[in-house]
Amino acid sequence: MNLKLPLLVFVTFFAVASVSAEAGNNSPTPQRRVMRDPSAQPEVARYSLNFPGGTPRELSAAVAQASGKPCNLIVAPKFENMKLPAIRLENVTTSELFTALRESSHVTEWGSQGQTVNTIRYNFITMSSPVTDESIWFLFTGGLMPDSKQEQPVVCRVYSLAMYLNDYSVDDVTTALTTAWNLQGAEPPKLAFHKETSLLIVVGDPVQQDSVNQVLSSLSLNLGGTGSNQRVRKVLEPDGTPKVPASK
Repeated sequence: MNLKLPLLVFVTFFAVASVSAEAGNNSPTPQRRVMRDPSAQPEVARYSLNFPGGTPRELSAAVAQASGKPCNLIVAPKFENMKLPAIRLENVTTSELFTALRESSHVTEWGSQGQTVNTIRYNFITMSSPVTDESIWFLFTGGLMPDSKQEQPVVCRVYSLAMYLNDYSVDDVTTALTTAWNLQGAEPPKLAFHKETSLLIVVGDPVQQDSVNQVLSSLSLNLGGTGSNQRVRKVLEPDGTPKVPASK
């Protein structure tokens, strides 16, 4: 009876040790974490694109077909019918394509107060960093659509003709202005001459107002020639002798 108890204890201890060892051998091996270089750029598709021109949706479909990757592009309803130019590029990425479109579309337009404003018509933007083939792009523009008619603001400006009227008549000045405006192909602006103050009032867009400045500037170059000759003819007789003032 006394010999069986130590033997039973030994067998039990051996069985527990074997089970523990087997459980330890079956425990999952911890996976080794691979550290990535944060400066490494992801691989993106390069492709050739021959786009005949069209809407942003048509460009997105052409990019997806050429690259074999999705082109995630969000287009606001007011830009869906925007006409994009024809594009022919070789060995480019989507990021390079949209960057080229953005940089090539810088334009200068007239602001509401007649000032010039620099805008970008094809401004493709993504918030992804770094950019991948799955990045989401959206189209934003601060300017007018290329196929829309740009209406210039109408401004009123006043010009003094006092220095010109000794050499030219009012009709001479307005005829020169009308000729310049007609050559621009637009409807001529409204104008009025205030005789008492020799002021010319012009209501038109900034381009037409610039024509007024150019015409008056050109006329001023002849004031020392044409005007002086006219004044000389007024004080000389036909034979060149001084004209004698008529007695009162």
